[in-house]
Amino acid sequence: MAASNDIRASGYDVFAEACPSRQVFEQISSKWGLLVLARLSDGPLRFRDLYRAIGGISERMLSTTLKKLEESNLVLRREREDTPRRVEYHLTASGSRLSEGVGGLIDLLYAELERENRSAGAG
Repeated sequence: MAASNDIRASGYDVFAEACPSRQVFEQISSKWGLLVLARLSDGPLRFRDLYRAIGGISERMLSTTLKKLEESNLVLRREREDTPRRVEYHLTASGSRLSEGVGGLIDLLYAELERENRSAGAG
C-alpha cells in the first residue's frame, strides 16, 4: 500500500493512535462525514437543504457531523446577513481536496456495482 508509506514519510501515520491525522480520518470516514463532504462538493448548502439531500440522516446527526468537520477545518459555517438570516455550509480548501477522493470512491463503488450487476445478468 504505497499511500500509507507516503503518509508516514510526511511525518503522519494514520495507523498510529496518537497521530493527529487519525482524528480527522475518523471524522471523514464515517458514513455521514463522507456523504456530507460529497454533497457539499457541489457547492454551499443551507442546513435544511443539506438535511434533505442526504437521505436517512437525522438533524441531530447532521449537526454533530458538521461540527466535527468544522473542527477539522474541512467545512466552514458562514452566516449571511440576508433577511431572514441564512447560514450556509461549504467546503474549505482542505475539504474540497478530500471531497475529490470521496467522489472517486463513490465513482468506483458505482462501477463495481455495475460490474456485479452485469456479471449476475450474464450468469
